[in-house]
Amino acid sequence: MDKVYVVIGTTGEYSDRNEWPVCAYLSEKDAQARVGELENLLRLHGANSDAPGLIYERRDQLKKIFESIDPDFEIDYTGTRYYYYPVPLIEDR
Repeated sequence: MDKVYVVIGTTGEYSDRNEWPVCAYLSEKDAQARVGELENLLRLHGANSDAPGLIYERRDQLKKIFESIDPDFEIDYTGTRYYYYPVPLIEDR
């Protein structure tokens, strides 16, 4: 069975955890690459630093940076993480 690889963004923890779909790929390699790109961009902008106050100060700036590649981008004191999840592809019958 074919699969689609859905890239997921996540922030928060416990009951404040928020997850959202970012995009999907037919290739696992492409999904892995997108997760890597997003994680690198987060590191480049210090979005997953150990300074939660810095993250809050830069929240709007980070949203603008990510808006074209992750329109639903969110971030809180835990930072933002990305992963991908394989989902069965069911074609119309």
